[in-house]
Amino acid sequence: MDDDTEITSESWFSRIADSIKGMLFGFILFVIAFPLLWWNEGHSVERYHSLQEGQGVVISVPATAVG
Repeated sequence: MDDDTEITSESWFSRIADSIKGMLFGFILFVIAFPLLWWNEGHSVERYHSLQEGQGVVISVPATAVG
């Protein structure tokens, strides 16, 4: 049986460096999330106000009056 197994090892410093990179990437995502959330909520408020304005302009007509 031909068993081609390759064993590699990673140094302690390399593992620490990878962990720090992951932490930095997570922190960057965390920081970017706040402006995106602010922007999205602002658009939600604008949409709410537009819908409220549209609702105030609409005139309800009973279905029996049409036709």
